[in-house]
Amino acid sequence: MHLDELEVRGFGKLKGLTVTLIDGMNIIYGCNEAGKSTLQWFIKGMLYGLKSGRQRLNGLGAPQKRFKPWDGSPYSGALIYTLDDGKSFRVERNFDTGIVRVFDSSYGNITDSFEIGRDKLPMFAQQHMGMDERTFERTAFIRQMKIRLDEDSSVALASKLSNVSGTGFEEISFLSAEKALSDALKNH
Repeated sequence: MHLDELEVRGFGKLKGLTVTLIDGMNIIYGCNEAGKSTLQWFIKGMLYGLKSGRQRLNGLGAPQKRFKPWDGSPYSGALIYTLDDGKSFRVERNFDTGIVRVFDSSYGNITDSFEIGRDKLPMFAQQHMGMDERTFERTAFIRQMKIRLDEDSSVALASKLSNVSGTGFEEISFLSAEKALSDALKNH
């Protein structure tokens, strides 16, 4: 699965923002307080919703309240994504009302085709990605300052990212393959 487009109508400081993403690795960068982490939370919120309970986010309150638009804009957005089989979907979510709608590529409303979770909302992300919210948070949702790498780990991570961007697989390394071929040619 890959994300194609983010449409932020209102989420925290972000308003009227459309971000088009490419298949592969996308890097979001900007100055401090530009909204990078807010955009990350928008993605998580679009996929899994925002819990309104007592959960704290760095002592700043529950995400449902924390990301309410600062200027009163509609607290909503849309996300377009494509599965590995090429099927595309659009999710529209209103964080104020809790309404979530999922559309197929023909803009047919398929929301009712998904299992309903304890929060009474469709579990489309879990079905399409094959991972629940907790797994998503522990793997794909790396929060600011939550990862610390020593030099060896940094080199290993850079190598894996290079392999993924070059081959699509983290375990396949062009450098290792090239060295193995070179060694084989020398030996034979």
